[in-house]
Amino acid sequence: MKLTKTLLTSALLGASILSFHSTVAARDLQVELGMAAYQAGDYAEAAKSLKDSAIMGDPEAQFMLGRMFYEGQFFKQDYVEAVKWYRKSAEQGNNWGLIFLAGMYEKGEGVEKDFAEAIKLYSKAAKQGDKIAQFYLGGMYHNIGNKVKAKELFKKSCKQGSEEACEALKSYNKK
Repeated sequence: MKLTKTLLTSALLGASILSFHSTVAARDLQVELGMAAYQAGDYAEAAKSLKDSAIMGDPEAQFMLGRMFYEGQFFKQDYVEAVKWYRKSAEQGNNWGLIFLAGMYEKGEGVEKDFAEAIKLYSKAAKQGDKIAQFYLGGMYHNIGNKVKAKELFKKSCKQGSEEACEALKSYNKK
C-alpha cells in the first residue's frame, strides 16, 4: 500500500512537471510566433500571439506588447498602456523593459517626467551590463553635468561595441 502511494505520488509529480514544461514550451512558442509576426509587419498576428503570453507573465511578450501600444501598431497608440506593459516587463528584470520604461520617464510620455526614476531604471539595466542602457545613462549624466560618470559609462558601452558611445567618448577625449 505504501509503495503504491509512493509510486502514484511520483507519477503525479512527474506528470505535473511534464505539464508545466509543456505549458512553458507552448508559451515560448507563442512568443516566438508573435516575434516573427512582428518582424514581418503582421501586427494583428503579433498582438494575438503575444497578448496571452504577456498576460501570463512572459517579460519579453510584455515588452513587445508595450512597444506595440507605444508605436500604435495594431492597437491605438497609447503611452499609458505602453508604460503599463513596459513596467510589468521591467519588474521582471527585462533590460528592454527597463530601458524603454526609463525612456518614458525621461521624456514624460505616459507618465510624469521624472529624471530620477529614469536614471534608476537605466542604472538597473546598465548594472546588468547592457550597453544601450549604459549609453543612455551616460547621456543623462552628461546632460546634468556629471562628465566623469558620463565618460565612465560611455567607455563601458563603447568597449561592448556601441558606436554611439564610442563617438560620445571621442568628444570627451578631444577636450
